[in-house]
Amino acid sequence: MPRKKKESIATARYAELKAKWAERRNDPNYAGSGDWLVDKPELALDAVPFLQTLRTLGNLTQDPRCADLHQAIMRSELVDLATGKWSRYGTAVANPATWDMWEMIEDLISQGTSERLAIAEAVAELAIGAQSFDAACKSVKRVLDECRKFLRQKPV
Repeated sequence: MPRKKKESIATARYAELKAKWAERRNDPNYAGSGDWLVDKPELALDAVPFLQTLRTLGNLTQDPRCADLHQAIMRSELVDLATGKWSRYGTAVANPATWDMWEMIEDLISQGTSERLAIAEAVAELAIGAQSFDAACKSVKRVLDECRKFLRQKPV
């Protein structure tokens, strides 16, 4: 198939997905269904005070599970070490639904779909919330990159 025709098919499919996303965005049954992916976690307690409390509790009780939990949280990338806040992408990567989305995208890519179109498919299907379809695609791309980074760092 000539390159121009392939590009025009991909462009048309991207436009279809954009329209599907826009339709779902206004539908109360779908709107915001993918917010877990792009929203920063709003927790009552910031990461640093939580970890300090956990460490203090461990010292008071001498329960090794507190130290183990502290270390597990620090290794999990749930905390952005630069800011001491809960990590947007770390918490998204920890969510099992993120891995379902990642597998969906990777399956589409392995079947010959471009990464851009595979991400657009996921954004439309999951009705990811954002200011625009392109912004939603960029957010999913960032999370996808974090998933890939996490997998590269994971010991075998």
